[in-house]
Amino acid sequence: MSETETGVCLGHVRGTVSANFGVKDTGKGNVCEAVVQAPDGSGGFYEVRVSGWDARAKELVETAKKGTRVQITGGLVNSEWEKDGEEGKTNRRIQLILSNDDHSVAAADAGDDMNSANIAGLVTFAGEVGEMNWEKNGEKKKLSKQFLFVQTPVKAHDGSIKKPSVPVEILGKATELGIKKGDRIELTGEIRNIVLEDPKTHIGVIQVTGPDPQIKIVEAAQAA
Repeated sequence: MSETETGVCLGHVRGTVSANFGVKDTGKGNVCEAVVQAPDGSGGFYEVRVSGWDARAKELVETAKKGTRVQITGGLVNSEWEKDGEEGKTNRRIQLILSNDDHSVAAADAGDDMNSANIAGLVTFAGEVGEMNWEKNGEKKKLSKQFLFVQTPVKAHDGSIKKPSVPVEILGKATELGIKKGDRIELTGEIRNIVLEDPKTHIGVIQVTGPDPQIKIVEAAQAA
């Protein structure tokens, strides 16, 4: 399957495995899920869940044992759910799936931890540019922000092509591009999964920020 057919929808993490749930038979195949601690740029980490099916499940359960360091490249998946009794309140988490030949999981004994995402796809939603309070490494400031959904077709474990829309948050200089619905864009960002307390809420997004943000419009939307 060509890159043109699937778009670009890749996540790359290197870090310590905090959980491996073993191989389970779902009735539609065997699956293994593991959780990797990907760096957040401030000395902490985000937890990134990874799933592998059938042969990739065996590979994941054997390589990504709890407490080991691994390097994983997989397709990005936006997982959404609502808790019982919380109708209308969406939880969201960015995950990785091992499904293509160029996806991989391997031991990583050396090298810095890593957390990045590469996306090329169609903007299906572009919110208005707003403002937010931002804090990192003790530095506080206000940044402009824009929320997007980017459709990035990816191969599922059963070989079918899915077309999920991945949530993307762009901050600061990146908002000056004026991205709108219908644009085709390319970006490199960070997988950002956080959990808010009271009430407990999962928020997952690909974040693009910095003085030289890696994002561009490769094809502008056609005028109506």
